[in-house]
Amino acid sequence: MTIHIEVSHIDPEPKQQVFTDDPSIPPNETQEYESLFEESGTKRIIVETEDGQQAQYEWGATPDSQSGYLTVRIEEDAIEFSLSIG
Repeated sequence: MTIHIEVSHIDPEPKQQVFTDDPSIPPNETQEYESLFEESGTKRIIVETEDGQQAQYEWGATPDSQSGYLTVRIEEDAIEFSLSIG
C-alpha cells in the first residue's frame, strides 16, 4: 500500500512542513523514521492512503518527548495513532 505522510510544525506560528514521504509499505510491515525534528512545539501528522482514507494527529513535543515515537497503524477501515514517550 502506498501512503502519503506529512509532518508539520504548527505552533508556534508560522506552520512549517518538516517532513513528507510517499512510501509503499507491504501488509504487516513497518516503516520507521528517526529524528524528524528537534524543535519543541505542536506537531501535526497527516496520513493518507492510496484508497482515500485520511487521518491526522496533533501532539505537543517537548525536549523530553524527542526520544519518543509515534506509531501509525493502518487498518482496512481506520487509521490509528499511538504516541509513546520515553
